[in-house]
Amino acid sequence: MRRFLYLLHDLFVLCLIRLFQCLLFFLPEGAKEIVGLYIGRACFLLLKERRSVALRNVGRVFKALKEGERRDLVRRCFERMGVNFVELLCLPFVKDLKERFSVHGLTHIREALEERKNIILLAFHFSNWELMGLLSKILGTKIGAVARPLKGHWLLNRSVNRLRSSLGLHVIPHKGSLKEITRCMAEGIPIAILADQREKRSKAVFVDFFGEKVPTTKTIAILSLRKDCVVIPVYLEREGFMRYRFIVSKPLPIEREGSRERLIATNTRQANAFLEDLILKHPEEWFWVHRRWARRH
Repeated sequence: MRRFLYLLHDLFVLCLIRLFQCLLFFLPEGAKEIVGLYIGRACFLLLKERRSVALRNVGRVFKALKEGERRDLVRRCFERMGVNFVELLCLPFVKDLKERFSVHGLTHIREALEERKNIILLAFHFSNWELMGLLSKILGTKIGAVARPLKGHWLLNRSVNRLRSSLGLHVIPHKGSLKEITRCMAEGIPIAILADQREKRSKAVFVDFFGEKVPTTKTIAILSLRKDCVVIPVYLEREGFMRYRFIVSKPLPIEREGSRERLIATNTRQANAFLEDLILKHPEEWFWVHRRWARRH
């Protein structure tokens, strides 16, 4: 019965999204962005639990901010997410993607491909991260992406994965992903992994993130050691509505000498440190609504 209710829910949501997508088609670009901003503001007002999570998270990082300043930052975060949603719906209508997306630092990936190295693309819930798959079209090579499913929502999950595949990604389910990751690496396919998801405590390594130990995935560190991978951070820098610049950073300096436990912790901490710098530069672009830290309240 529950599965049937989930199916009905997903059908209803997808029909609404499709209708909304058709309406967006007739709007000028500036109006589309405004619609996204107002969707974000509405979610900021209506989604009280997520707003509270975001406010607590901002308080952990920016302790000197006053309450009003924290609310303003969280509101801007919600606005960005609203714009992200509208951009994804408008993506099928966009014909000039090459003019809208530029890349800085692409040589870091190209050199690793030429040297036939195993590549991990370090990604984060930052800016419009769902558009990261377009890097596959720019590179001219397939990219594997490890993704967690939307629990219980089979139809919505299939729709989201279709979108990701249309961008050029080979979607790898998170559960039991190691075998498929290994196969892809053997074929020279770079693997994109989100480094800032909250991991189960039983599977996590606890490393610092803004001064607190947080449960973080071991997968990136383990793969980098086991498969001798080069780990390259990649993120999108917003330049306007549906206009972005891919920033491909220098590979992280992976440590390879020492005990396994220390190497996993040290190399995982490097990923968190990179994200810390990114958040401090562009705080409104991160996904503050995620329960990244352990619950206190």
